[in-house]
Amino acid sequence: MAIRVECSTPGLEANWIEVSEVWTRRELQEFATVTGDAFWALWARKVSACCIVDATGEALSDPAVVQQRLDDLDIRLLRWLSAAVLSATQHLLNLGEASARLLLNGVVMAVPTKMM
Repeated sequence: MAIRVECSTPGLEANWIEVSEVWTRRELQEFATVTGDAFWALWARKVSACCIVDATGEALSDPAVVQQRLDDLDIRLLRWLSAAVLSATQHLLNLGEASARLLLNGVVMAVPTKMM
């Protein structure tokens, strides 16, 4: 299931992207370091759906065309397009921490009890 990230900037609330929930460590490192066409190719591969409204009010629904229309977007969306993906990947990283379980060689930790 994809992770939807919505833009909360006043006036731009109609914008959202859905980011793949499956990322490799390599893809995440690449996302943080590549630029230009390589960045947008990865972005379009990892963003499965979107609604990006350009300055004329036209909604872009295909992630593959967003790069071609960057010059038509409100400048407040430019950084949001990558920051939203990073927010989704941070959420995924946090899920990994939440699902961790502490095991101490089969030793069960006792719950403290109150002394009466």
